[in-house]
Amino acid sequence: MKNFVPFLLNKQLNDLIVGCGAANPPGIEVRCFVVEKDDIDIFPLRKVIGAPGDSVTLDGDIVLLPLKAFKIVDMVVDTGEVTTTMVGAEGSKAYESFLNGTLATTSATTREWLECNANGCLVWIVREKSGQMRVLGTKTIPATLDTVEGGTGIVAGDTRGYAISIKDHTGLTASTYEGVIDLDPLT
Repeated sequence: MKNFVPFLLNKQLNDLIVGCGAANPPGIEVRCFVVEKDDIDIFPLRKVIGAPGDSVTLDGDIVLLPLKAFKIVDMVVDTGEVTTTMVGAEGSKAYESFLNGTLATTSATTREWLECNANGCLVWIVREKSGQMRVLGTKTIPATLDTVEGGTGIVAGDTRGYAISIKDHTGLTASTYEGVIDLDPLT
C-alpha cells in the first residue's frame, strides 16, 4: 500500500467537535468525475500529518497522461452518497467505502458504459454537498463497479435507470481531494 505509508505513521487522537447549528448537508452533488487508472500519470500520496484531517487528504493533484481527461458521470439528484463501513476481524480491521447513486436512463449509451466498465479499473472523484471532494480508488488500487440494478420501470412513478455501486478497495476511507479535476485532454 505504497500510496498510504504516511497514514501508518501518524496515529494520534484529536478533538472531534462540531458546533451546534453547523451546516452539515447530506449527499453528493449530481456531477461525478471518473478516469481509467491507466490514464493517470501521477497519483498523490496522502499528506504527512500536520493538522487534523491531513492523513486522509491527498497531497497534490491527480495528474493525467497527455491527451487524457476525467469523464463526467451525472447521478440523479439526491440518489448519491459515499458510505464507509469498518470490516474485518479484531486486529485486522479495515474500511470499505462505496459510491452509490442512480444513472438516469436506460439509453444505449448508458448500457454500453455499464458493459464496458463491468470489470473496469477506475478512479472516481465526487463532491459532497458540503463542498468536500472525495476520491475512490487509486492508480495502483482502483475502484470497481460493484453492483448494478435497475431497468425501464413499469408504470408512471417508477425509476427508469440504474442504481450503481462503486467499491473502493484501498482498505481506508475514501480520501479527501483538494486538487484539480482535469476535464480538458489538451492541457
